[in-house]
Amino acid sequence: MKLQWALLIVLVTITSQCAISAPLSDDSQTIALWHMDSVFTTTSRTWIDDDESSPFSPARDNDLCFGNSSNAASTYPRLTIGNGGYDGEAMVFDGNDMCYTPFKNWAGYDSLRIEFWFKHAGAADQTLMAVNTGTPWELRITGTTTLTFYPWFEYIAGGSAGAKSVARSFTAGAWNHVIATVYNGTISLEINGNYTSRTYDTGTEMLNDASGNYIVMGCKQAGNRYYQGLIDEVKISIPSIPFIYPEQYYPYEDAYGTYMLWHMDETTASSSNLSTIADDDSANPNRGYDLYLMYNTGFVTPESGSGPQLVDSFDSVSEANFCNAISFDGLHDKARVNVQNSNLGVDGSNFKIDAWVKLDDQISTYGSNRRYYIMMHNPRFAVYLVDTESSGWQIHYTCWYSGGGWTLVASYPNHTDWHHISAQWYNGLQKLYVDGELKTSKTNGATTVANGSGYLYLGAYDGIDSSRYFWGMMDEVRISQAVYAAPSCGYWGYYSADFNKDCVVDMADMAVVFEHWLECSIPGQTGCEEF
Repeated sequence: MKLQWALLIVLVTITSQCAISAPLSDDSQTIALWHMDSVFTTTSRTWIDDDESSPFSPARDNDLCFGNSSNAASTYPRLTIGNGGYDGEAMVFDGNDMCYTPFKNWAGYDSLRIEFWFKHAGAADQTLMAVNTGTPWELRITGTTTLTFYPWFEYIAGGSAGAKSVARSFTAGAWNHVIATVYNGTISLEINGNYTSRTYDTGTEMLNDASGNYIVMGCKQAGNRYYQGLIDEVKISIPSIPFIYPEQYYPYEDAYGTYMLWHMDETTASSSNLSTIADDDSANPNRGYDLYLMYNTGFVTPESGSGPQLVDSFDSVSEANFCNAISFDGLHDKARVNVQNSNLGVDGSNFKIDAWVKLDDQISTYGSNRRYYIMMHNPRFAVYLVDTESSGWQIHYTCWYSGGGWTLVASYPNHTDWHHISAQWYNGLQKLYVDGELKTSKTNGATTVANGSGYLYLGAYDGIDSSRYFWGMMDEVRISQAVYAAPSCGYWGYYSADFNKDCVVDMADMAVVFEHWLECSIPGQTGCEEF
């Protein structure tokens, strides 16, 4: 009993600490990093030091200066008192303050990632930070609760020059976490875990003039759009890609929050001698949503040699992504979960579909508008590829809900390469990622998708339209929670305690805590403090 109480104390302590995020850290990709915790003063200037503590960091010296004689502003920001920032101290801007980087060692990058926290206390039309007069970029409060990211693109053959924009709402009077990214023709803005992204043609790049450009904070140049509020923990860096799922590069493991998971590593025979791919329910015993392999309208047996085929990595290493994969012929093959109930245990307000897919090398782009269905659960959701006549290859993600439905559409890279797809839904926020990059998103009018009335299929449109069969391979297919929720009594060893009618935690549960409750970096997770 004492051990159980001790574990409960440990659990509460860990989760409460997790709600406090650590400050940003320096690395080899950093262009500038300001913690806003202390200022340095000489006879000629006052400044906040650029954190160059990483041994891999090149010498930058991108200090954020207040008092250089070339600064036209007459007033300067100050620090908060008594740990009034998001982490430690923060910079206070009173509506007529500014600071800037006099050494201009930041420029020359076509891709950029800007991360910081701010608490707004003023009106609209205020600039948090910008470069020079806003070219090549500016972060501006354009409404009382709207932040807009304006990058400028220069013309390259096939592209379009000029200012682009992406906007998201924030919470007035509270700390807001911002990540603004420009990468390979895509601009995105994340505020408090919510994303908006826009992709432009690849004939554009960010306009970065390395000569004569300052990073200015608190206004758009001196005397223009002064900001009123707090800013803390600012990091400007070079992105490798805007968004990376660590699990992209490893096979999935079953865990709390997983609805179903197929590794595609082997086929087995069911009790009725039908070919199946087992649902890995090792951490969720008796879930059992196995995939039954089909040829046309019938199930197949291990002896038949028909239906989706296992691609053996030992015979064809280059063909399988993780160990083995499963292939579909585009004419007859499909698989389905042979359980027909409304939802298959999938919470209609909180789910994501992850899969590795590769279309067959024999497919050429011919603009037939043919659809290749990866997954469909009618009438809840569907993910499929389309060879369009006018726009080339696209990926589509459709969700149906009360009163209608919505399809996200995004361009799709080389269709005969392996690609990781993640289609998400959380309380009406619908998002689509390809290879870890957010392609598009939308907030819908409903928070929950419709209940399913049909079977869940892989490789086919509801199992009836052969012109929409998938032709290629799939690997590591998973449906799970988009945002992990906390376990409850009756799950994972949590059980009702007689002495206080509460939940008792055993040692096995601690693994859940460390693996899920403390993974604050999981894409889509809103933060451990919710737990």
